[in-house]
Amino acid sequence: MVANSAAGAEALRKHPAWLRAFGPGSVIQEPSWGVVVYHIPVKSMKLTPETMADAEQLGEGSKIQYLGWLTRPVERAEGSILIEFTTPVVANRAIITGVVWGKQIHNASRFCREGRMKLCRKYQKPGDIQSHCSNVFKYGHCAGGHPTWECPSLKGQAIPVKCAYCGEGHRPTN
Repeated sequence: MVANSAAGAEALRKHPAWLRAFGPGSVIQEPSWGVVVYHIPVKSMKLTPETMADAEQLGEGSKIQYLGWLTRPVERAEGSILIEFTTPVVANRAIITGVVWGKQIHNASRFCREGRMKLCRKYQKPGDIQSHCSNVFKYGHCAGGHPTWECPSLKGQAIPVKCAYCGEGHRPTN
């Protein structure tokens, strides 16, 4: 169920008796404000109940609803994490002042839920996945009509970067 206003959602959260009508496993989804924090050392991300208890002490009645990797960093020294706060005030402060992690301040930005879409690795356009894509190949580095493993840039040729999506001089993931 979705409320048609913030005031309506708050009234539903304060009076949860209606939740029984949806069944025994039903819960009220609390709102959250997501922040992406960049350049977090992979080795420093040890999530245990003790470290989460330390992280939840934010003040102003806020706590962390979710903390985890934005995308799992495989064989990298650093990655980005997603922190979802329960109040917008704390999330905005994290964006403005940065987030302290491991005695270092890290830059942060607003997490855009609408923009989390997969990019097809065959055709380089959002909203599709390679295994189900019926389009012709377009390589992400040069926008050439070939699969990644056949690109001349991988065989020593100097080929300029070209976005397969818009044709500009950048990669489609930018």
